[in-house]
Amino acid sequence: MSKQLPPQPNLRHLKTQAKSLLKSLQNGDPEAVERIKLFLPRLSKSSEAEILEADVSLREVQHVIAREYGLKNWEMLQALVPPEPKGGASGAYSPRLLELASRRFDEYTEDEFVELWVELSRQTHAGGLLSFMDLVVATPHITEGLRLAMDRTEPDLVWDILDTRQRIMLYPREETRRRMTIEAVVSIHQGDSPRILEHKLTCFYIDGTEPPKDKDPLPTSLNDLQIRLQEAPYCQMTFEQIADLFTGMALLRDRQGMDALAPLIEHADHPYLKRGLELMLSEQSRQEVIGILEGRMDVELREVKIRYKMVLLGMEALQTRKKPEEMTSFLREQTADLRSPE
Repeated sequence: MSKQLPPQPNLRHLKTQAKSLLKSLQNGDPEAVERIKLFLPRLSKSSEAEILEADVSLREVQHVIAREYGLKNWEMLQALVPPEPKGGASGAYSPRLLELASRRFDEYTEDEFVELWVELSRQTHAGGLLSFMDLVVATPHITEGLRLAMDRTEPDLVWDILDTRQRIMLYPREETRRRMTIEAVVSIHQGDSPRILEHKLTCFYIDGTEPPKDKDPLPTSLNDLQIRLQEAPYCQMTFEQIADLFTGMALLRDRQGMDALAPLIEHADHPYLKRGLELMLSEQSRQEVIGILEGRMDVELREVKIRYKMVLLGMEALQTRKKPEEMTSFLREQTADLRSPE
């Protein structure tokens, strides 16, 4: 049963609820995990471990709050709440910091990512590291760094922990997601059967030694596929979700032809996925498609490496009290070697 909104709902209070839920989820709270499982469709069939591992954004948690009140999304909830009067309390953080912190890792331009660290530095100098206690950052990796710093973890150890997570977990996931996309686009483009495509894609994340587990039905209609694209950002899809998405595309292609996939392009929320869909429907050769997507992958992964390196450098700068006006040049100079192809 849905919860009831209070007689005089307050948007600031609802935003605080969302931030609190995200913080509880990041702390591994079982109740938070259950709420996410119940009201976030893309994780409704996931295990507790998979939910804790998932990159859940503040935006998605806001939608969870809305659904708990019986509404479809956060925008509908906002529409029911009277606007706050001008001049209300702005909180402990600058509006720009709150705006930048609410973005997903893949949504930043490099300039915006640098600006985020400038704003974090300003906050550190204004209120100290402990002032981040109530700040919700949509990128869990940055949140992890801030918590380690607030726990007085030595800068070298913070660097080592975050660097290990980047090298072992985060960066390989970014690369695998794109390699799965290349494999799927080429397979659908050249007419591979849905069963063969699904088998190819599972090789990226299943070792084949365990019996297959029960799965949700595959998306088989254009509407099903559009819903999948709307429910979960491409950069946050699990490997299984990516495999199901592309297998569903192959099924639709077999029934209605390649042109039936064209409407999906406008629903692609990530440039790499969008370009992949465009090439899937093109007349270019297999090798041309692979070459274009591999070239784009190299560029995007280089950008990812730069942002990950900036996380390490930014945390070091916050802990060593580097001045805000020094942050931009520091971050750019220290990542200059990553800007050129190897």
